Amino acid sequence: MATTPALESHAHEVGERFVQHSKILKEDRPYLVYLPPSYDNRKYLQQKYPVLYLLDGDSHLPWASGVVYFMSAGINWNCQIPELIIVAIPNTDRNRDLTPTRAAHGFSGKADPSLASSGGGDNFLNFLQEELIPHIESEYRTQPYRILAGHSLGGLFTLHAMLSRPQLFQAYLAMDPSIWWDDQVLVRRAEAMKTNEFRGPLYISISQRSPRDPGPTVHEIATQHFIQSLRTNGFPGFRASYQYFELENHVSMPLLSLYYGLHFIFDGYSPNGDEWDKPAALSAHFKQVSEKLGYPVLPPEKYVDDLGSWQLDSHDTNSALASFQLNVSNYPGSFNAWQSLGGALKVVGDTNSALKCFTQSLELNPDNHDAVEQIRGLKTHR
Repeated sequence: MATTPALESHAHEVGERFVQHSKILKEDRPYLVYLPPSYDNRKYLQQKYPVLYLLDGDSHLPWASGVVYFMSAGINWNCQIPELIIVAIPNTDRNRDLTPTRAAHGFSGKADPSLASSGGGDNFLNFLQEELIPHIESEYRTQPYRILAGHSLGGLFTLHAMLSRPQLFQAYLAMDPSIWWDDQVLVRRAEAMKTNEFRGPLYISISQRSPRDPGPTVHEIATQHFIQSLRTNGFPGFRASYQYFELENHVSMPLLSLYYGLHFIFDGYSPNGDEWDKPAALSAHFKQVSEKLGYPVLPPEKYVDDLGSWQLDSHDTNSALASFQLNVSNYPGSFNAWQSLGGALKVVGDTNSALKCFTQSLELNPDNHDAVEQIRGLKTHR
């Protein structure tokens, strides 16, 4: 678990790369932005997205974007989490930025000259809070829900951010964090806290033990003590999860950690099959999701539109109409929602109502040529 060498990335680049000059860090800071597939989709009404801030971003973004895409894009009805914007943050001086205190000794306990610049975690956190996050939220359509995720020293920084500025992010995901740092300084801080202002969720993962360690390691025990201290001093609703990966080592575990971490953070987001033909139940489900996440979450327009189309193809016209009507109610400014409802009404023979829907769709999008053809066809056969 010696984490001081800088991570290297040989993977193809994903996302768009930018550079922001930081007055706080007194240097140019690169970052990459991955936008979900629906961000620029013109068929559905534009939405806002939670943001995942990913440390060691140039190394992790290529695979992390795939995990997020698989969990959120609705492939084969798989909607485990909402779609996310990912802001991936590469390093310039990893030992400086990702460590909360100055320390001269590494994981082995021996003096390590490469740690001479360590202890800049608070300054890096200032950069995130005062420069990068405001910039991202001014440039992109974001929800008031931020997740910070980091591995190794990045996991250490994630836990430091949670302890020192608990309201800056709404969820924290620490993958095999270097909690040994500086004689377990974060464990001691957590134990000394009288109250924990962070309400969760917090996810921490730990990699496999060495064959020389038949039982829990000092690292595992320290992590468990850290979580227990937070639970003891925390709010009643504080949520934390600790997961041990028996078959994964320190460098292989981030992928599974991100998957299960996001699954824990957004636990309960995914609708189940019992709600598919019950719009009222689907609305009630996402009302509960909204209360849990702290911002309004509607049933995704594409999800409901696909559901209605499947119901229509299955000749379940009543359910299809209910689904399309739900979309019109939730997204009255969407030309596609009105278009889909008009198509279903046409199928059941309600041509007058269908004509009104196609007309509304055309008003919202004058370039909707399909609506023009539908209106022309309905007027011709009246």
